[in-house]
Parts: sequence; structure tokens; C-alpha cells
Amino acid sequence: MVFNCVGRNDPHASFFDQVRALEYIDPSPIAAGGDTGPGHFIKWRELSAILTLPDRFVRKSGAESASLALTMRNIQTWTKYPGVDPESSTNTTGGSGDAHFFDQVTVGPPTYYLVRLNIHF
Repeated sequence: MVFNCVGRNDPHASFFDQVRALEYIDPSPIAAGGDTGPGHFIKWRELSAILTLPDRFVRKSGAESASLALTMRNIQTWTKYPGVDPESSTNTTGGSGDAHFFDQVTVGPPTYYLVRLNIHF
């Protein structure tokens, strides 16, 4: 947790680590500037391939044509952002009316795979 982190306990910690520890310890509007890490990223969101099945196999089933689609989503994120994912965060006011953004309790988007068979009769 934040009370055992380097930014709070090590006098030689980088300024970045010290500020980040302060943001999580003190939820006041002064310290709640959000994560101070770099927020730029490159994300590979989707890769798809469609294979048209040969007519000789398709015609035996009584169909005119068929294809098989393979898809992957949320494949890779390249970033120096220190949190879970640069696009996922929790926005909370904590009852004070001031917005605070945290990402230590969020989960980034999962990678998933799709397979689809298209048959045209």
C-alpha cells in the first residue's frame, strides 16, 4: 500500500515517486492533480482476418459461399504510464464535490478472441 511505498519512506526517492505518493495519501484538491505519470500511449486494438472457404467444400453443404472470420481485440498497449491502463480510471468525488481520478482499483480492458463462421445460402 501507499504507506510502505518508496515515494513516502525513501529520502532518495525520485520527485515523481514522492508526488505520486502524496496524491494517494492526501485526497485534498491541492494534491489531487491526478496521476503525474506520462499519459501517452499506442494501443493495438484489433486484428482481423477473413478466410473465404473453397467453393468445393461449401457447395456440398448446400450453401452458396462461406467465410471464417478470426478477430483479436485489445491486443497490446505500449506506454510508460505507471498505472494499470492509461484509459481506465475511477472518477470519484469522495463526498467533497471535487473530482479525484484513481486507477489502482480498476482493470484494463481484456484481450479477447472471436471466431465467426458466415454461411450464405
